[in-house]
Amino acid sequence: MELLKEQEIDLRNYFRILAKRKWIIITCFSIAALIGIIRAFTAIPVYLAKAQMVIERENPNLVSIQEVMSVDSTGSDYYQTQYKIIASRSVARDVITRMGLENSQEFFPKPKNDILTKLRCQVILTLSSWKKKVLSLLNAGEPASHKVSERKKAVPSGIPGDTNSASPSSELVSALVDRIQVEPIPNSRLVNVGVFAKDRVLAASMANEVVQTYIDQNEKLAQLNSQVVDAESRRVEAETRYRQALAVENSPEMLDSIPEVLSNSLIQEIKRMEVGLYNRVSELSKKYGPKHPQMVAIYSELEALKERKIKEARRVVASLRSEYKLALARESALKKALAKQKGESLSMNKKAIQYGVLRRQAESSKHMYELLFKRFKETSL
Repeated sequence: MELLKEQEIDLRNYFRILAKRKWIIITCFSIAALIGIIRAFTAIPVYLAKAQMVIERENPNLVSIQEVMSVDSTGSDYYQTQYKIIASRSVARDVITRMGLENSQEFFPKPKNDILTKLRCQVILTLSSWKKKVLSLLNAGEPASHKVSERKKAVPSGIPGDTNSASPSSELVSALVDRIQVEPIPNSRLVNVGVFAKDRVLAASMANEVVQTYIDQNEKLAQLNSQVVDAESRRVEAETRYRQALAVENSPEMLDSIPEVLSNSLIQEIKRMEVGLYNRVSELSKKYGPKHPQMVAIYSELEALKERKIKEARRVVASLRSEYKLALARESALKKALAKQKGESLSMNKKAIQYGVLRRQAESSKHMYELLFKRFKETSL
């Protein structure tokens, strides 16, 4: 009974305390409820649009022993790589360029022209002017050469502030990458690609464009691979013909063994003329000796035709050399384009890492300036 009485007394004390401070509690609850209501009515909804696609792995007919003995026989590494590519910076950059998102309201909303916004801008301008004063005081004791070198520092390409760069800024690319969501559907090759946006139509358009850009990049890569294989084959053929012609270039009697020489129209015409002259020699040799003026003239014509034939054959060899050099240059250009396409994502990721380092340095410097500014205000008081 005594315990119940003590508990009853304690509860009465609690209720007495709550009743004494009821207006404070009601006020706090009302403020919290009001904030929640305002937040609910003023919050901007964010939509998630999804596009579905199938990722098919092309399995070659011939499999290497390394692939047979590989532990990962399901190809999960391949699919994980494709998921990363879908949400890669190269895909995001192409989507931004193709959709013209550089000045999109989604990523660069216009400031509201209301009293709160104006007041906020005024506060920011005031703080910025104070910050400049602090920086001017800090830089007052630095050498002039150091100040000049600081002003001459170039803005790294690919980050905001690089007005000379035609490609989307690294900050914008990062913003889009953060909005891309890749969800593989278990036990299937289907993938849901989602994009967050405040505009539902834009979200759907961006999701579809991400999928289409990924497909286009894959098709471009496959096309480049096919072109490289074809260029290698053509280069090998051109090199074989050129090497064969080069081997007999200094042996006039063997130039006829080159197929391109035999198919040359001028050389065929020269050979027909030679046949006619040899027939003429056969007829005249029955009447005249080899030193007869007519015989000498025919032999001179035959020698001239032989020189023309050798000259034309060497021109054919030179054209084979040009074809080989051209095939070699085309193969090299295609291989470079293929390597560039494959390394584009890696290059963009490297730039992103560099930008991240610079951004962290800037944030660290900003934090230091804020501490100094706070210290300056305290000492001023």
